[in-house]
Amino acid sequence: MLIYVSLALVAVVVIAAVMFRMRSRGGEQPDQEQAHPASITIIDAPATPKPAAEPQPFDSDATMVYMRPGQATTPAAPRKSEDVPTMTLRGVHLVGLTGKQKGQSFPIAAAGITLGRSSSCDIVLTDSCVSGQHAWIGMVEGKVTLRDMQSTNGTFLNAQLRTSISEVPLRPGDTIFIGGHLGEQFRFEAD
Repeated sequence: MLIYVSLALVAVVVIAAVMFRMRSRGGEQPDQEQAHPASITIIDAPATPKPAAEPQPFDSDATMVYMRPGQATTPAAPRKSEDVPTMTLRGVHLVGLTGKQKGQSFPIAAAGITLGRSSSCDIVLTDSCVSGQHAWIGMVEGKVTLRDMQSTNGTFLNAQLRTSISEVPLRPGDTIFIGGHLGEQFRFEAD
């Protein structure tokens, strides 16, 4: 009941304010016959500022997302090993250290291999920290190279988890972190 009374009072105050404003301008209300039936009166009301979002507490277990400056365009995706006759680089492979790939060995094709969640990748990962087309490993200027494919959560090398790589030559024994410290891990080996 109190709500209805309050609403009625607010309505009366609004109507009184509109009538007072019209009279204070010195204008008279036009006759209904003179007013255009489709005319609309717009009253500019000041916009109510939205309160600033409250900062959320820091979660040390949360995924850290890093933006890499200066990379506004997506590089052309390297060709998948299916597009080129498959030839592996002799004695060069990845060994899975975590997840479903733990203990498995993946030979690196001469045309390179892709890692990611997409079923089109050569090594399909199911970790939610991993992007669809996350990383590529292949030959660049005669060196086996790891390239991040502008993934959301980055590709890291040898526990340097503060700085995601964009492209780096690999050395035997390097540990690759796909999607951060909790993501999939592989070791690069060359016999």
